[in-house]
Amino acid sequence: SLGPKNSDFQIPAIQITDSAYVMHSEELLYRNAFDVFLNPLNRRPFLFVHSMGELENGVSKNVDKRRIVIDVDDGIAYSINTQYAGNTVGLKKLALRLGISLGINGGFLMEHMLLVGINNGNRRSYFAGAYPSMCGKTSTAMMPGEALVGDDIAILRKVNGEVRAVNVDKGVFGVLDGINSVDDPIIWGVLHSQAEVIYSNALLTPEGIVRWNGDGLKEPDAGINFAGKWKPGMQMSNPNARFTVSLQNFPNLDPEYDNPAGVPVKGIVYGGRDYDTWVPVQESFNWAHGVIVYGASIESHSTAATLGRSDVREISPMAILDFLSVNIGDYLKHYIDFGTNLKDPPKIFAVNYFLKDDQNKYLTEKSDKRI
Repeated sequence: SLGPKNSDFQIPAIQITDSAYVMHSEELLYRNAFDVFLNPLNRRPFLFVHSMGELENGVSKNVDKRRIVIDVDDGIAYSINTQYAGNTVGLKKLALRLGISLGINGGFLMEHMLLVGINNGNRRSYFAGAYPSMCGKTSTAMMPGEALVGDDIAILRKVNGEVRAVNVDKGVFGVLDGINSVDDPIIWGVLHSQAEVIYSNALLTPEGIVRWNGDGLKEPDAGINFAGKWKPGMQMSNPNARFTVSLQNFPNLDPEYDNPAGVPVKGIVYGGRDYDTWVPVQESFNWAHGVIVYGASIESHSTAATLGRSDVREISPMAILDFLSVNIGDYLKHYIDFGTNLKDPPKIFAVNYFLKDDQNKYLTEKSDKRI
């Protein structure tokens, strides 16, 4: 199930695959919903059909024949000759593409957004946030002292004049690169607990320890990683190395994360990796202004993990351009229309954690995102 079971947000889904990695990942990331399919469904489920194809040394051999085909009309995605999670774990980014199209017809938003509860005394206000990859999205969702609901994909609906949202997932599929005990204490603690974790494209030492770039520890003496035998001085992990773990392992998990009614969204935050233009915090005048000037205008410097090349400035509306399955004009019109007839529209903000000075040094620390 995408979203809490037996709720207005729920989208049932079926994955067919020959990959144990995909099966295992989805067990950690999504709500098992076999019981839902025992009853009549109120809508056609999403269907994902995947095959690794012919393998050579455990890797898809015919990458030149890799194909990903997405049928938004019938809600089906096919992929072959690929093992990359974005192409194979269907309920993740393939489902986002299907959900964006479904939302336009169904009156809801399926967005590339985190959900986090920000505490202020006895009050907890829920924020959604869209950030391109490697722009602080997961770490924003995991801020110490706040309440984690979700870190990646959310469904937003209008309920009695209020925007409410759910986390599509029940787990985290996060970037490993740079995670360390000082800057990311919550994630670090989960990865070093007894939690069941899947690591991909990282380094494995002879002692069975998983290591990655920027983990802040002493470099090991030997190991095996995605490129084969590893030696000191080499890159430990791929820039897009990942971890997969269930949300139940996070001590900061909000008890409302699985509420079938969702959580009330009081603010939406858009952020990007902008070294020289956007100030750290801005607030829009109204819904339409925030959607167009902040959301649709996210301009972010790319990283090696996202495009394979660094520091290329890219426009990424709502951090969703790579997943957009409909005409962008229709998408933006639907987004603006969504904000009408709301009793209390969420405030819209823009943030930039990556502003630099003329010496090419960052003007903020990672912990400053709490502001």
